[in-house]
Amino acid sequence: MPGIAFTLRCFLQTTVILATCVCVVGCGGATGDTRDLADVAGKFTMGGKPLKGAGLSVSFQPADEKITPSMLVLKDDGTFAGKAPVGANKAFLVASGAPGVGHVAPTDVGIDPKYMTIDGAFPANVEKGKPNNFEFDVGDGTPSAPATGTN
Repeated sequence: MPGIAFTLRCFLQTTVILATCVCVVGCGGATGDTRDLADVAGKFTMGGKPLKGAGLSVSFQPADEKITPSMLVLKDDGTFAGKAPVGANKAFLVASGAPGVGHVAPTDVGIDPKYMTIDGAFPANVEKGKPNNFEFDVGDGTPSAPATGTN
């Protein structure tokens, strides 16, 4: 009968192996994911000033709803970078939560909730092999404020 030290060692080794597999495989696209992705970068501003990103992500939702959207972390300086599906997309903010912050509501960051829905999304055409730099401004955050987006 194995001792407790042996059992604990086996448990720890198994945990390390599983953790390594998760890190290597990661989360995201499923096996066979054939999305055509391109690099994107940009920033969200509110009234021309960086939108604080704690607990927010940016979703690039392709026009073709069969294609899985990309989620990119919005940093504290309002910037984001990563990969998004090539083609016509709609970019919008998503409450993703953050360590020490938790779930974020639009009112927590002072923006109109429409910017956190597909209906209030900014058009974002992502092209392969070209710079895809976007700037999205949510106006002054009030529901009547005009929003702008440029590529």
